[in-house]
Amino acid sequence: MGPIKQAAALLICACVLGASAPALGAGWHPALENHLDAVSRQVKSIDMASFAQLLEEAAPITIVDVREYPEYEESHVPGALNVPRGVIEFKIWDALGDPERVSFDTPIYVYCGLGDRSILAARSLQELGFTNVQHVDMRFREWEQSGLPVDF
Repeated sequence: MGPIKQAAALLICACVLGASAPALGAGWHPALENHLDAVSRQVKSIDMASFAQLLEEAAPITIVDVREYPEYEESHVPGALNVPRGVIEFKIWDALGDPERVSFDTPIYVYCGLGDRSILAARSLQELGFTNVQHVDMRFREWEQSGLPVDF
């Protein structure tokens, strides 16, 4: 079993034993929590273990880290493009290429530090016409603590 599968297995065990992360939007103002809940029902999600397994399969996918540059620079999922949430509608084209030539059905996986920014970014990408976007339902700190691969 490779290191990614081992880390994913440990993560699954931790979740089964009750060590899972707080719910999306936990602790925010009720209006924001309601908004995040509504948006989360409009986007597809993939859990961290499934995402880690997908990376191990080495399938050609696009990974977008929507954290701010200092967060990304500290560490990130290998191969992830940094397009901060605040500018994703404008800067996604720099990362993916000319809008006239971009394949809007390319698989795109979006993550952030806690999951809130990435769910909103995934919805924004859908609104731009991308049809195969998935929010990675994870906390980046758990990714690192699970021993999953990171780049610096």
